[in-house]
Amino acid sequence: MVGTRTGDAPDSLADPRGIAAAIPFQPAPRLVRLDGRRVLLLDNGKLSVGDSPYAVLADALRAALPEAAWSRAVINLLATGDEEVECVADSLIAMHRPEACVLALADAGVTAHTVLVAVALERRGIPTAVLATPLGSGLGRAIFRARVPGLDMIVLDIVRSDSTDRVLALIAPEIPRVRRMLTSDEAAVPTVSRKLFPPESMPIWAAAATDMASFQDWAEHAGLGDGLPLIPPAKATIASHLAVVNVDPETVLYEAALTSGRTLRVRDAAANAVMAGCPPRAFPVVLAALRAMAKPDYRLSQAAITTHPSGNAVILAGVDAAVYGMSGGAGCLGPGHRGNACVGRAVSLTVLHLFGARPGEADLTMFGSPAEFTYCAAETQTGNPWPSLSADLGDGKPGVFVMKAESPRNILENMALTPEALCGAIADASVSLCSNNSFVPGDLLVFLNPQHAALFASAGWTRQDLALGIHDRARISRRRVTGRGVGPIRPRYMDALDWLPVTRSSGDVHIVVAGAAGPQSMVALPWGYSRGQWQAL
Repeated sequence: MVGTRTGDAPDSLADPRGIAAAIPFQPAPRLVRLDGRRVLLLDNGKLSVGDSPYAVLADALRAALPEAAWSRAVINLLATGDEEVECVADSLIAMHRPEACVLALADAGVTAHTVLVAVALERRGIPTAVLATPLGSGLGRAIFRARVPGLDMIVLDIVRSDSTDRVLALIAPEIPRVRRMLTSDEAAVPTVSRKLFPPESMPIWAAAATDMASFQDWAEHAGLGDGLPLIPPAKATIASHLAVVNVDPETVLYEAALTSGRTLRVRDAAANAVMAGCPPRAFPVVLAALRAMAKPDYRLSQAAITTHPSGNAVILAGVDAAVYGMSGGAGCLGPGHRGNACVGRAVSLTVLHLFGARPGEADLTMFGSPAEFTYCAAETQTGNPWPSLSADLGDGKPGVFVMKAESPRNILENMALTPEALCGAIADASVSLCSNNSFVPGDLLVFLNPQHAALFASAGWTRQDLALGIHDRARISRRRVTGRGVGPIRPRYMDALDWLPVTRSSGDVHIVVAGAAGPQSMVALPWGYSRGQWQAL
């Protein structure tokens, strides 16, 4: 059998994670105490960049732990290659001869190399303590779990826009833990490993894999699916989805589709949700999204088959997303969140099957878009300084906002520390020559991370203030778009303007606080010929 090693049982499952390149090891022995011991502070570039408030951490550590003999090294680990990490550790030892090391700050892109230097030092017998921001803590802990089980880090809930007083207030109560991490073996508690596949489950799932492969082949020949694996829509499984919504399964969601002549019922939506792998508890979100898209202003009959490379962005708001197995936190628009991925896929799969919207047939697309597979997230319940999006769109009742939009584009802004500057950055990212909204102004979907949201809120800006600021600033020169693209469709008031807004009014700017705190937010540009729709759950 291809890919089967000698000794493998035919009903075993393969570990898809690859082979561990190195055996995890125990942390270095800790010091008895810090008195007179050489402790190195490794500044990875975060403490000394620009006018960063993090700079006070160095003095705070020295002042709070005066018994240690401190030295300091500054290395921009963001500019360090993977292959250089071991050399960095060796050079630090040769130059400073440390008996312990504090590394700061594991934050965003510099996290991996900071933690890997700590791992290299631990392997060489030098105990370490890593200070991190929330943005670096998850990655750092993952590296420690794989290489030095039992090591942890100290997480300071700080961002670049914080005052130095706040940074000092947050490090002060953590100083005793810094000391313990360098002097106490309590840091080195091994983690318990789990088997990826319990032996009793392997024969069941290995046998199912053969049936699933056959089903994929059948579905492809039948003209079903989006190219990704599908779950067979068994009636018993469909019933489990229908059981969580108090709706007659024969209720019509969408009358005869323009291309196929087919009518969409609640039962059909449940079948597509099953095929997409959607768990039953998330089906109410799928149903609400499809109801929103069936509203006339969404223009689903055109949105489903347009040449524009866009997807149906589904945003859950006004409710704890975990109830539906969804997430509005770190990485909410990407992989790793089953609820988000499957809800968005269920919506897209339903539209594909209802309209027969296959490329080169009913679908007019030139290229398609990754956003057409799945495009779904929730607003965050953590770190949102404003009322929920549902307060603007749904009188505070939980629901779903759906918008026909391109894949979101990134806004990297870690230097703007005023609301005006950050608003300008978002507005600039909302404008693109020959994008649909440069000819047909329409909705914008702004994904604002909690750090950026806090910057606005701390200055007294409301969500409505930001929406108005983006509408006023997001403009494109009439001269640049004249004679390009398509025939424009704009409100009459824009006829006299030299700089054309890409939204019709501030009400077109929909701001969702989501993701993890950090330097990046996102904005999604519209198809333009429909309006985003809200539907209560």
